[in-house]
Amino acid sequence: MEAFTVEIKPTRSAGLSQEARTRTIRIRPNRTRLNRTTPNTVRTRTVRIRTITSIFGVITSIGKLETRLKFSNDMVEMGAAPEFCIEMIQEILPLRGFSCPIWLNLPKLRLMENETYNNVALQLEGLKVIETSVYPVFLFFLFSYLFIMILNIAIIILVGIDKSLHQPMYLLFCNLPVNDIFGNSIVVPRLLSDLLKPPSELIISYYECVVQAFCTHMFGTTSHTLSCESVVINNIYGLTFTVLLLTASIGSIIVTYSRITVVCLTSNSKSLNSKALKTCSTHLFVYMIMFVFGKMNIVLHRFPEYSEYRKVCVILFHIIPGSLNPIIYGVQSKEMKRFLSKLLHSRKVLLTLQLEGLMVTKFSRLPLFFFFFFSFLFVLVTNAGMILLIVVNRSLHQPMFLLYCSLAFNDILGNFLVLPRVMSDVLRPPAERLIGYHQCVVQAFLVHMYGTSTQTMLMIMAFDRYVAICNPLRYSVIMTSRMVMKLTVSAWGSAVVPVGILLGLTIRLSRCRTLITNPYCDNASLFKLSCESVEINNIYGLTFTVVLSVVSVGSMVITYAKIMAVCLSRRCKSLNSKALRTCSTHLVVYIIMFTSSKVSIALHRFPQFTEERKLAIILYHIIPCSLNPIIYGVQSSEVKKVLTGWFQPRKVQSSV
Repeated sequence: MEAFTVEIKPTRSAGLSQEARTRTIRIRPNRTRLNRTTPNTVRTRTVRIRTITSIFGVITSIGKLETRLKFSNDMVEMGAAPEFCIEMIQEILPLRGFSCPIWLNLPKLRLMENETYNNVALQLEGLKVIETSVYPVFLFFLFSYLFIMILNIAIIILVGIDKSLHQPMYLLFCNLPVNDIFGNSIVVPRLLSDLLKPPSELIISYYECVVQAFCTHMFGTTSHTLSCESVVINNIYGLTFTVLLLTASIGSIIVTYSRITVVCLTSNSKSLNSKALKTCSTHLFVYMIMFVFGKMNIVLHRFPEYSEYRKVCVILFHIIPGSLNPIIYGVQSKEMKRFLSKLLHSRKVLLTLQLEGLMVTKFSRLPLFFFFFFSFLFVLVTNAGMILLIVVNRSLHQPMFLLYCSLAFNDILGNFLVLPRVMSDVLRPPAERLIGYHQCVVQAFLVHMYGTSTQTMLMIMAFDRYVAICNPLRYSVIMTSRMVMKLTVSAWGSAVVPVGILLGLTIRLSRCRTLITNPYCDNASLFKLSCESVEINNIYGLTFTVVLSVVSVGSMVITYAKIMAVCLSRRCKSLNSKALRTCSTHLVVYIIMFTSSKVSIALHRFPQFTEERKLAIILYHIIPCSLNPIIYGVQSSEVKKVLTGWFQPRKVQSSV
């Protein structure tokens, strides 16, 4: 086997500035290890790696050293692109027991070929969070973001659907929730992503940083501090802009409320004064919250020792006002309280609903009950068993199985929502199948969460298979535990907001009926109880279903098309066989889920098959959840190996 030597040397070209110096990597045969049949021509390939000023000291300090690293020629393709060579050096050398040069692993290096340096990558310092508090902080910001999104969207919908709130004050207030959603969407998602990354990977492009700074109205105080040139003009303009904004803001508030106070003092009408006090106190309180947090941030800039407090204050400047604004306007506004009480009062009349359920005869009641009962036990035991098997066995702590744990948990949740209630109703007469309205709404929300998150989880599992097969050398680098956590959170989080809007559009409707024609509650069953127009519900529901289906099917088609292309172009039968085995497992699970859901949707178009449709939507929860652990257990060689290791000693012991 032919050996190669990697030489890392500084470029000594005359006329180059210190910032533009490069390093050279030469990959050449190691002549001391060559066979006699090897040609004498020296094959070299040069890769120039650009360095930036912040790490130039590290490079020059080892400039006179020559690092020699040996690896076999089956690891390097001499005709490969420079990027591939560097990736091979970074990934394969540690596997061979060698250590990579420190500067090869720095994230601030970029490949170049005869181009001048342009710094387009910046590093965010971020929050300094200890390892044990990363996930609590992450969950705090995640739930804060979801709270802000749901609350502000609800206020906008509330003002939009109620004509009594179509007043200038509320129409102008709608701009504030939109701004709160916009401001938090700029900051919090990036913050959540950075919390799960090590400090060295908190990289942001310069242009992205400029856009973010522009959107948060802090461009003059963040972006220009990175420059080494004179920033006097920036400081003058920034200071002038800040002073003018503060003067105009505070001045207008003082002048406005001074005149309002004078009018109230000269007015003898207590009712008008009371109404003025309520509406003005709401606005003034919102302004004070924004002003206090904004000025605390500015003040803390003057104390470098409180840099961490300043970072937290900057984040809370987006979170706290965005959270409190809709609450304050909802509590203080008499019109909103009246509208909400009207909604609640109209629903008190119809707080109890009746489920139609399955039409069962006296003789089929017990067989059907036991079928659902044993199906529920089977789903619970097999999925919980798979989760336990993966958790206790370290050899299964791989991204594919860790992602499957989320799917198994979702299957358990989906069955807990439906089957206990269905089993209870099978043993009751139709007149006693009652359910509370709020319980029905919660069940509908979780049922749609189950269906949506199942598809999103199967999509991220397809991404895992794509990386494993199409980019195997970087699989362990890409699919880290942090990446698995982010993918899992995104799969659940991407289902919360659209499903929340779906049910939010339904609960706004008044009801004139009480009979639900399904075995359990869902969105369609709930909005069919209303006598109002449900056109908005139908449009949003159809759009949501089509978008989810197109994204789901499209991602599967693209992913497996690329996997198939890689397998066809690769001649290794063992790797292709393993890829086929792991992908077929995931694909069978996806087809079962997709077919079950589409059968229940298709049966909605045929009213004569009402009982078959009811049974189909129950089996939609049973069949995929029962088959998923069996398919993963039978198809996965790793799971079979673990199970064999568990039962083999018992067989030997019993035979002895």
